[in-house]
Amino acid sequence: MLRAMARARFRTLISLRRLRGLRLLACVMVGVVALAIDGAEVSAEPGLAASYRASVADSGWEVTVDHEWGVVSVGPHGRSLEAVFSNGGCGSRNDHASVQETKTTVSVTLLREVPTGGELVCPEIEVIARMRVQLAATLAGRLILGLPAWNSSAGPLLRSVIGQADTSAGLMPLAPRLIGFAPADAEGALKLLGLRASIRVVHGGHGLARVARQSPSPGVVAPLGEPVRLRVIER
Repeated sequence: MLRAMARARFRTLISLRRLRGLRLLACVMVGVVALAIDGAEVSAEPGLAASYRASVADSGWEVTVDHEWGVVSVGPHGRSLEAVFSNGGCGSRNDHASVQETKTTVSVTLLREVPTGGELVCPEIEVIARMRVQLAATLAGRLILGLPAWNSSAGPLLRSVIGQADTSAGLMPLAPRLIGFAPADAEGALKLLGLRASIRVVHGGHGLARVARQSPSPGVVAPLGEPVRLRVIER
C-alpha cells in the first residue's frame, strides 16, 4: 500500500504488508531510502554457544555481535528495555539479546543471524529495527553495560519507530519512557532521538540514583529544541 504525503521536505511513507512477523515502514526523504522495522517482543536469551553458532552456519547464516544499537526507552513497570539497532541492507533473522543482571548493572549483548555468501550483494539502505529486551528484575537505576558508542544519523527514523505526532510545527517525537533509567542512560536515550535532558536531583531516596519523574510524560509530544525535564532521586 502506497501513501504519498506532501511535506516541507518531501517525505513519502510506504506501508508494506507484514513479513515474518515484522511490520516494515519505508521512509524516503530526498532520495535517501531507509527502513524502520517494528519487531515483536524478543525475550533475552543466551546465544553464544558453539553448537548454536554451528547450527546457524550450516544453514548459510552466521551469528554476529551487533555494535550499532542503543536503548531508547524503559518498558512498563521497568521490567524490559526498548532497544533499537541498525539492521543493514540484507537484513537478519532471529535477532535477540543475551542479558546478565547484577544488583547494580544490566549487561546486554545484541546477537543477530546474518546471511553469508561470496556473491551476496546488499542494498545500501539504513534499516532500524526495534527489540524488547526482557529483564528478570525491575531496572531501578541499574546501569546498562554493553552499550556501544553508536552515533546514528537516523534520528528522524528512530523517532518514527518510537513514535511521533503531526503538529502545527511539523512532526514531533513522543517522549520515551525514561522512568527507572540511571541518569546517564536517560541522557543517552534522549540523545539518540535528537532530544536533550534537564535534570533536577532530589536527595533522600533509597537505592540507586534513577529517574523518578519526567516531563513531558511518556507518549506525550516532546518538542524538538526543548529539554525533557527529569527528576532524579538519589541518596
